[in-house]
Amino acid sequence: MMLRVYEIRFQSHLLNYSNNSDTDNEIKKVIPKLQSKLTLATSKDVAVVIETISSTFSIPAPNELGLVQYFKILETYPLVFLNECMDKLIREFRYPRLPLPVEFVDRIDVENNYHNKWLDRLCNDMNKVDNK
Repeated sequence: MMLRVYEIRFQSHLLNYSNNSDTDNEIKKVIPKLQSKLTLATSKDVAVVIETISSTFSIPAPNELGLVQYFKILETYPLVFLNECMDKLIREFRYPRLPLPVEFVDRIDVENNYHNKWLDRLCNDMNKVDNK
């Protein structure tokens, strides 16, 4: 797949470039699966993450006002990255406390941006193939 993406990006201007490839169809089948992995977390997902951390560290969950802020901030990220972040926080924190929203954001932002940009580029590359 990566070789085909390389061909599309850097060799599509060459005369011997093949516009049709079996790999293209496979990539097109994979793209929706990748996009589904990046679905945003719901309020319920965020609540489960906060409850899991609170339960693991035996600390109280924030009150309703605090939860609203966690929901508002963390619902903008894919569930897969939120769960991965939760696992890392539980493993790395030395003292039992609930991470601040910024601690989630700092851990999730780079990975989220990287994966979204990569997927956007892949979609754009496949659109180039369709439009030629």
